[in-house]
Amino acid sequence: MHREKKVPQMAFREFVEKAKEGHHRLVDEYAKEGWRLVQIFSPSVSASGGGIPDYFELIFERKK
Repeated sequence: MHREKKVPQMAFREFVEKAKEGHHRLVDEYAKEGWRLVQIFSPSVSASGGGIPDYFELIFERKK
């Protein structure tokens, strides 16, 4: 079975400030197109932010 992936990024500030609507809205939009949220990943940490991530990647997949 083949799957395709999509990995949009969301800035940490946007993720926190819009926690109730930001990532939920994005997940809902992708779900309508058949995407399933697999993982939220933070590959980058700010050098001056005390371990606070710069952004998150939301990893989605769906069957081809």
